[in-house]
Amino acid sequence: MGNRRRIRRRLHGIGLVDPILPSIAQGLDASASQVSLLYESALGLGMACGPLPGALLGDASWRYPFFGTAFLMAVGFLCITAFLKEHPKPARKTSLLDPLKVLGHGGLASAAVSSFFYNCTFFTVPAFTPFVLNMTPYKSGAVFFAWGVLLAVFSVLVAPRLQRRTRRGRGRRTARGADIRAARARGRGRRLCQLTHTYRWLVSLLTSVRPTRGTDP
Repeated sequence: MGNRRRIRRRLHGIGLVDPILPSIAQGLDASASQVSLLYESALGLGMACGPLPGALLGDASWRYPFFGTAFLMAVGFLCITAFLKEHPKPARKTSLLDPLKVLGHGGLASAAVSSFFYNCTFFTVPAFTPFVLNMTPYKSGAVFFAWGVLLAVFSVLVAPRLQRRTRRGRGRRTARGADIRAARARGRGRRLCQLTHTYRWLVSLLTSVRPTRGTDP
């Protein structure tokens, strides 16, 4: 019973991360990169702030983190109701079987399988690693706090800069490749002109020599 309570405490902070954030972000007037930035930054803040109150509540009782999660979900529901804009109803209603039908696509099916194993690893390793290392809820909460802070910092500050540099590097490489192809094309054109001039010179030489050979006795 004690081991189960310790494992539950490890999972309390993870449960405070809001899983419906992508759906909320897609409802905003934002591009794909902005949606990804919002999701990663919110995920980092959740991973940073969630384990600390989760450890405090879990140390008092294993029931308290569930009440804390329910309270945060209620706050999130009220924020969605108050701030999320209304969208027109779609022309075709989406059924519950549509997500399963989409899995018939090979690319989406492989992405779903890889995402399944990734999420299993993502939630299993943080849950059982502190248990194996005999870490207290406060120590594991501090580890996840540092992890979340680094995730938020790199998602908001470092990742956009690296993305801009990568785009610039790709543009430079594309320009260099275009210059190289143009230079090769010019070189081939010059060689073609040289071959054309040589062919014309040979043709004129043969036509001039043929009558001379025909007049010999």
